[in-house]
Order: sequence, then structure tokens, then C-alpha cells
Amino acid sequence: DHSHTPWIIIVAKYLDRWLSEHDGQPPKNYKEKETFRQMIREGIMKNENGVPEDEENFDEAIKNVNTALNHTKIPSAVEDLFSSGQCNKITAQTVSFWVMLRAVKEFVYSEGNGSLPVRGTVPDMIADSQKFISLQNVLSASCMDSPDSEMVFYLMLRAIDRFYQLHSRYPGVYNYQVEEDISKLKLCVNSLLQEYSLNVNIKDDYIHEFCRYGAAEPHTVSAFLGGSAAQEAIKIISHQFVPFNNTFIYNAMSQTSATFQL
Repeated sequence: DHSHTPWIIIVAKYLDRWLSEHDGQPPKNYKEKETFRQMIREGIMKNENGVPEDEENFDEAIKNVNTALNHTKIPSAVEDLFSSGQCNKITAQTVSFWVMLRAVKEFVYSEGNGSLPVRGTVPDMIADSQKFISLQNVLSASCMDSPDSEMVFYLMLRAIDRFYQLHSRYPGVYNYQVEEDISKLKLCVNSLLQEYSLNVNIKDDYIHEFCRYGAAEPHTVSAFLGGSAAQEAIKIISHQFVPFNNTFIYNAMSQTSATFQL
């Protein structure tokens, strides 16, 4: 169990300890980082003869100290590209590199809050399946900091699928079933969250509403989703634009949408 804890967790745990002992300041120079690495080395388990065990996850943690503790900033070379005329004067003749660079710049100064985009997946590392999945779920759960995130609707739809598998029908299809199905759907929601070890609070209002509308398909929503599907088909056929990656959620109540790579 000790040798299959992901390296990022090891670094985070020892960084907490370091910060508590150094007035909240992280290791900055080579000497401090080497001292920090030694702290991690001392955490490797030893056998009855005092010989350190072969724990690859701790080796990974030691190797990744520099990467993990790098200050988050935009490299000066990238800043120069952002300031260039090719990046700031996009025309119909501009090559794709500068168009993509302009998109990155727009991200940095709006959604990114001054930081470059990072990939939304957890890279491979020494860990058992349970711990690795738990680490991934921390990144799933980050999408649900808001109780009204579109990701909540994805979980609700998965719970609806589970309800259908159990009862061979959708919840609330008939009016007399609505009250009874609320408790049944809540059980499906809770079992889904438990299965994926998600500590998410889904409002009862959502469960009630999914039962109340009884798998209805309002024509306005159907029209929007049909148009979206047609647009994605055109992207795939024409090879001119990038289609949605993986999952698209549309919230007709707030007129918002989101895409998730799940």
C-alpha cells in the first residue's frame, strides 16, 4: 500500500510538512530542493535490517520535485510571441499556428486567469488502480465545485440510466409514479456517487425535477440538440473544424453548455 501511493500525493504531503517548518515558503533554490528530496528519501520504508525498500513511487516523487515545485508563470519566449504582430493581427490568410497562438493568448487572459492551459488528464504513474482512480476523481470532482455545474446533469443522466436498468422505465413517466420514483432515483444517485467515490452534494431539487418531467422531450431542446448534432456531423465530414471531444451537456434552463473529456 505504501509503495503504490501516487508520487504527486507523496510530494504534496511532504510539501505540507516543509511549509509548516519554513513559514509557508516552498523550497526555492538547489540547496533547499535537495533538502526536500532528502525528506522524501527518509520516508521510504526500511526492512528489519534497516535497508530501504525498493519503492518506485518514492523514486518518481524525488525525480519530479523540480517539476512539481516550479513557479507557475508564462515563459518570456511565449510572452514575446503573444506580443508579436502575427499573433495580434489575424486575417483570413493567417497560417494556423498564429491562429492557435491567438486562441491560447485569449485563454490565458480570460479563462486561464494569467496561466497557460494544462491537460485535463492524470498522467501514468506508479500506483494501484484504486488510488489512481481516486486521484482521477479529484480532477472529476473539481468540475463540480459549483452545485449547479453542468457536470451534475451528467451524473443525473447516468443515474437515470441506472434507474432504467433496474425498473425498465424512466422515472415519473406517469403522474402517479412521481412521488414514489423520487426515492428510487435518489437511491440510484447515491449508489452512483458511492461507486465512483465522489463526494458531491446533488440537490434534491434536481432529483425531484428529473422525476417531474418524466423523460419528456421538449421540442425546443430537441431542436437545439438536433442542430448541434448536425453541426458536429458537418465538422467531421468537412475536416475543417474540431468536433466536440467526448461529452457535451446542454442546460436549457440557463441556456449554458459545457464539454467534458470523461
